[in-house]
Amino acid sequence: IFIYSVGDYVWDNEEYFPNDQTNDVGPSYALNYNFVTGPSIVQTIYGTTGIKPGDNVGEELIADEFGLAQNYPNPFNPSTNIQFNVPAISEVEVFVSNVLGQRIKTLHSGVLTPGVHNVNWNGRNDNGQLVSSGIYFYTLASKNTQITRKMLFVR
Repeated sequence: IFIYSVGDYVWDNEEYFPNDQTNDVGPSYALNYNFVTGPSIVQTIYGTTGIKPGDNVGEELIADEFGLAQNYPNPFNPSTNIQFNVPAISEVEVFVSNVLGQRIKTLHSGVLTPGVHNVNWNGRNDNGQLVSSGIYFYTLASKNTQITRKMLFVR
């Protein structure tokens, strides 16, 4: 059991345990993250690692810093994929802004585990309306990091 404190979050525990399923490939391991986000509020993130005993797990699977890749495809219609790296358990936002700097769509807002993550934008704003053709910016933001890139939506 490891105790963490990341940013404003107080981590309760992080446990690795084999599942009780039996199959030909052996057990995988699961993660259980509990943390306090405010008075009497405990959130838990569950997920499987996809790692089996004996798997060779290199450091390249976990980034050592935040990273934001160029969206693909670009220009795009009707949707585009945005890939980003998270180096440690972090509160992360990914959002889209117009050329005036106005936030028009939040693609992700919440805590993420370390690794490579993807979000998809379908060219719609937070109200579900299709935006006009033009240049837009997408941003990865955390407590101490903000990275922005440009993309082109064509209708």
